[in-house]
Amino acid sequence: MPNYRRFRDGDVFFFTLVTHRRRDIFSEASARGLLRTAIEATRAAHPWTTEGIVLLPDHMHMLWRMPADDGNYARRIAAFKKRFTRAYLSAGGVEGELSASQRRQRCRWP
Repeated sequence: MPNYRRFRDGDVFFFTLVTHRRRDIFSEASARGLLRTAIEATRAAHPWTTEGIVLLPDHMHMLWRMPADDGNYARRIAAFKKRFTRAYLSAGGVEGELSASQRRQRCRWP
């Protein structure tokens, strides 16, 4: 049986997040501002240290150092994605095309 390494509090993690269907929404200055606001609000609620971010039109790369007492990065990513999506759509952003299954599950994709 393989011995997979699980995350530990205080570790550094590399993430790549891609927009829905690789839409180039981060080429818009307003979307970049909303993303920054969503990340900052999430970091205020659930701290971490950002070691680096590379933002491209349709995806982003991030290096995060998690706090010594809380390594739950999934909660943080879900929170800032939710904040960004709501803000983007409220600001007039166009929602991406959804499949029938995604509509049934009430998914939202900017």
